[in-house]
Amino acid sequence: MMLFRLVLVLFGLLSSVVYAGNFELDFPGLSYHFVQISEPKLSPLRLDSGAIKVFNPGIGLGYDFRPLVISEGIYPLLKSGFFFDCGGYGFCYLLGQLRWKHQLLSNVYTDVSMGGGYLNRVGYDEQGLLARRSDFFPVGSVGIGTFLFDKYVQLNVTTYDPSALIFFYLTVSI
Repeated sequence: MMLFRLVLVLFGLLSSVVYAGNFELDFPGLSYHFVQISEPKLSPLRLDSGAIKVFNPGIGLGYDFRPLVISEGIYPLLKSGFFFDCGGYGFCYLLGQLRWKHQLLSNVYTDVSMGGGYLNRVGYDEQGLLARRSDFFPVGSVGIGTFLFDKYVQLNVTTYDPSALIFFYLTVSI
């Protein structure tokens, strides 16, 4: 919770010193595992018997430094959020990325983001026991978006462990 408060203060300071930028709300939704989880019953939010597809509810806040949400090019991006992982445990993250955005069609945009960040999650320790862990990790994502009800809405695919799983989440610019 302390990390989340720190992030809110950071976003507040950034919005007061930066002349332009866009806030984003992220809504995590689904993770897809490339292999079946060894104990599917330990995934309380699974959507299938093998826990290949798992529902991951949560919310995130982002700050995109581009002057307009549709500005093309490379700009920095900060993100922070919380969601429930595949085991039903809380997962907090703080990311710094560079986002490249490009217009595909008259009202359709795509982007690629690369960077890294800090995560706090439940994971297995050296003895094989569940414990709260904090790690630094690389992260990348791709997205495609358009305007819907006067808001820019984007579907994203991201991962911090490309050998194991991918996440799908929705971003709405506010």
